[in-house]
Amino acid sequence: MPVSVCPTTVVDAPAAVIWALVGAPDQYGTWAGADVVSVIPTGPVAAGQRIRLTTRELGLTFKVGIDILEVEVPGSLRLKVTLPFGVVNYEHIVISPISDRQARLTFN
Repeated sequence: MPVSVCPTTVVDAPAAVIWALVGAPDQYGTWAGADVVSVIPTGPVAAGQRIRLTTRELGLTFKVGIDILEVEVPGSLRLKVTLPFGVVNYEHIVISPISDRQARLTFN
């Protein structure tokens, strides 16, 4: 049975700062709780890019894949996340400026 949620929060940071985090796939490990193994092709986030990560839990190493499906700079990113045990998550990240110091961040 599919499950759909749409967590949204207001972040005390400009939209450009948030975009800098999601727009740099080689840095995903700094906020995703994983180690980046590869980004192909390298460079800023772009449609068609493949990001491979590993994460560790209970002494085991698990592989995670992120395929970038669509990018709309500087506010929207669609991706396919392949998790262990056959779990696949289609994610849509939207960054919406509220003011020069805050932005709304939505994961769908």
